[in-house]
Amino acid sequence: MEEIKISTPGNLKPLPYEISEEVKSIAEKILNGLTTHAKIAYVASYKQSKWIGKCQLVPAVFKLLTGYDYIIYVNMEYYEGLSYKQKEALLFHELEHIGWKQNINLYNKKHCSPCLIAHKEHKCCFKEGIDNISIEQIDIAIKELI
Repeated sequence: MEEIKISTPGNLKPLPYEISEEVKSIAEKILNGLTTHAKIAYVASYKQSKWIGKCQLVPAVFKLLTGYDYIIYVNMEYYEGLSYKQKEALLFHELEHIGWKQNINLYNKKHCSPCLIAHKEHKCCFKEGIDNISIEQIDIAIKELI
């Protein structure tokens, strides 16, 4: 019988993602009744992109393999420059995508996402669960909440 040689395929390109305990610790303080039941991965992204944060429903086969229901991504290029309150607002917004239903009262400032408050047209908020929120938009939303 021929001996099988095990070799690595060379140097693999490092992933532009890592699990973020900081993001998880902030998000877990603001989870609501629905999101506390979801298994969420909190991921720091080092990929170059225009978004600051996004929420992704994990495809069924990957849910089977990982056990996660959702992934919350933060773009570290922008995220690191945010204040703590801005980070909370961003994560609150992303968590609002979990189980979102259209009949929620979008104009109730106590219960809706800061991004929705700032954008009366809501055009940036619901692109199949992926957002494009600028730092300026987060600042506007926070000022309207205070």
